[in-house]
Amino acid sequence: MKVLIITPFYNENLEVSRPAFIFNVLISNNINVDVITSDFSHIKKERVNFSSKKIETLPTIKYKKNTSIIRFISHLFLAFKLFYYAFKKRNKYDVFYVTAPFSIIVMLLKLFTSKKIIVDIVDFWPDSLPFPKGKFMPLILKPWSYVNRKAINMADAVISLSSEFLSKVDNINKEQILLGSRNRFNTQDMNKKSDKYLNLVYIGNIGKLYDFKTLIKAIVSSNLNIHIDIIGDGDYREYIIKQCIKNNISYTYHGIIYDNSILDSIMATSDFGFNGFYNTNASFSYKSISYMKYGVPIINSMGGDLWDFINKYNIGFNYEAGNILQLSEVLVNCTSSKNKSDNVKVFFNDNLDYDLVSRKIYNKFLELF
Repeated sequence: MKVLIITPFYNENLEVSRPAFIFNVLISNNINVDVITSDFSHIKKERVNFSSKKIETLPTIKYKKNTSIIRFISHLFLAFKLFYYAFKKRNKYDVFYVTAPFSIIVMLLKLFTSKKIIVDIVDFWPDSLPFPKGKFMPLILKPWSYVNRKAINMADAVISLSSEFLSKVDNINKEQILLGSRNRFNTQDMNKKSDKYLNLVYIGNIGKLYDFKTLIKAIVSSNLNIHIDIIGDGDYREYIIKQCIKNNISYTYHGIIYDNSILDSIMATSDFGFNGFYNTNASFSYKSISYMKYGVPIINSMGGDLWDFINKYNIGFNYEAGNILQLSEVLVNCTSSKNKSDNVKVFFNDNLDYDLVSRKIYNKFLELF
């Protein structure tokens, strides 16, 4: 079997990239796989280069703002470029793996080739986009939404992290497959956890989509002895640090960490991981698996699957984004509920274990070959 991964933005780190995870699973099962993607990082807004010769890039129009018209022009041209590349190489591959929301590629490939296609719904456009409501907007969004669903339904198989996304399509061959990772439970030392304070950790982008303002205010309101370890970088880094200093909140800013041994030592002291979002249509975040692979329970405001998992399996606490009082009460509950780690480990092993998830993905490709 030969597979072409078609994705607009690629990251070689399989811990934060579903296509990279797919790539690794296929390669480890001796399947010939290539990647076609853009030469632009959506997150960093800069050109990118890849170390693997298996990854080929297409030139893309740069943009600086996610809400700009240039971004959508860039995406439109990129979608047609990705389709044309796959069409030219169609005789080389047996299966195309395509990430949505660039689902128009699926429709075009189905119309002009006879190849098998797996579509992975990472996001569901235009439903998930924050467009302003108006008289004329539905005239644009309804046709777009129809084409998006039509394209996904044309695929031979559909997978997604989100059960909500899957519920929007009628394709009979659809399956929810969560993220997978190797656990690092053995790095945990309960003796390193403090009885004197509640230690929170945040991993990831420090941006405006995350509910830091509510967290800061809730910590102050709770009057608890709380320490925050902040790992990552982003536009809100200075704001978070200034607010911690202003409100006399204990914190350590670690920056971006690539060394697992350093991350292990930080996570060994962590009681809860923060997964607070202001507004997102996602239902399972990459940062959540970064916490759970260490057996660390979660403070979460993301709706959908993760919210339900937390309630069902008792692996953390949920709160409504922006609700200071509710998050303050959650923090108080956290101080007397530091024993959720075992629940997290059971959930991880049953749902997120690398070998378990990779088998599901491998079997999905075998079904089509």
